[in-house]
Amino acid sequence: MKRISGLVLLAFLLLATPAHAGEVRLWACHGPAGEPLGSGAFLRAQVFDVEFGGGCTLPGSALTAGFTRADPNGQSEAKLIARIPPNVTLTAVTLDRQARGPGYTAGALESESAGALLDGVVTYPASGDSVALSLRCDASLVARCVGLAGAGFQLRRLALTVLDTAAPQMAVGGTHSPAAGVLNLDVHANDAGVGLRSAAASIDGTGMALASFGGCAELSPADTTGDVALDAECVHVGQVALVVDTTAVADGVHTLGVTATDVAGNAVTQSQQFEVVNHVATPTATPTSTATATPTATATATATVTATATVSSPPTATPDPTVTATATATAEPTASPTATPITLPAPVPTASPTPAAAPPKPTTAALVRLPKRVSRRGAYSVSVLCPATAAKACAHRLTLKAGGKTIATGRGSSKPGKRATIVLKLSSAARRTLARKGTLTATLTLSGAAPTTVRLRG
Repeated sequence: MKRISGLVLLAFLLLATPAHAGEVRLWACHGPAGEPLGSGAFLRAQVFDVEFGGGCTLPGSALTAGFTRADPNGQSEAKLIARIPPNVTLTAVTLDRQARGPGYTAGALESESAGALLDGVVTYPASGDSVALSLRCDASLVARCVGLAGAGFQLRRLALTVLDTAAPQMAVGGTHSPAAGVLNLDVHANDAGVGLRSAAASIDGTGMALASFGGCAELSPADTTGDVALDAECVHVGQVALVVDTTAVADGVHTLGVTATDVAGNAVTQSQQFEVVNHVATPTATPTSTATATPTATATATATVTATATVSSPPTATPDPTVTATATATAEPTASPTATPITLPAPVPTASPTPAAAPPKPTTAALVRLPKRVSRRGAYSVSVLCPATAAKACAHRLTLKAGGKTIATGRGSSKPGKRATIVLKLSSAARRTLARKGTLTATLTLSGAAPTTVRLRG
């Protein structure tokens, strides 16, 4: 098996864009099942002879608005305003109300000027970035309206249906290959729409870990539509840990996937092949051969000696006796041994380590949590994260520009893994523009990070 480099991977290769785009219903006063949500989602405005009453803290309760006298001063007005979050599109408005005119309007959706009663739940197609319910006396400042003692409205609940088509952005740390035991994945994500919901990890498509980013709660978990409170603090920049146990799969090459999902159901998945090695094979010893000497030759030598002797003797002796002697000698020389050679294995080359990939440049959007709006005094308070992987405390420097001009700056510091709240004070010119237009598009840059576009709201 070809071994994947032991390089520590700071981020996965992006393989998928949004799984699907979804609708989200943002509820105010009461939720889809009538649960009370409070009245903090509304901006209230009143002038002269009007007043607000009621509340959204009990089941069946309602916010009310009416005139304090039957002939209110001209230009008297009570208004409830609900704004949608940035980077989403308003598609419909649902009103559960009781209203009577003259002087009642719900933006361009409905109005009543004849003193008739409007009661019940209605849904209208809508657009824009806000919805306002108003009760108003249209007479001039020097005149009075008459016969308005019974005019007013009660708002039991309001739902803004928005379309969120943007998938989250995500970076994943803590992966490595080969891997053994537990992988502790560090997931950073940000969402420009309604907010983040959860992160999950899988191996070869099988779920291994799941974690929630927290923040806004799902009001109707039984259906497929996202339902959250309009004023809920949904997490737009978040970090979660996923613990993946690699011992649950066999050794070998697998695909590790990490998915981040937002409240609208948009998802982004990053995946990477990696090798799991939890069982290391025990090497088997190879016996070493020993050379044994074997004789290869045997020499035998035979020698024969013949001797003849003549002896003089008297005539009676036997003449010419012959003596024959035979000698045999056998020589066995010591043989030279023949050695059996030992073959040594060829040296195994050592692979040069692959240089570590440079970590991706962080983005301002991933490290900075943005507020919903600018305060009336022009304060734009952001929360800045010092990455947990930082070697020391981070010195944060923020610059906010619009139309090529710097409209605010701010400084602060925080320790690794901690956040710092930095207040950017808008210039007087920027505050005037924001007050006149209601929104202002600007570029926010954190030192050492890529800039991001923000939409300021007053």
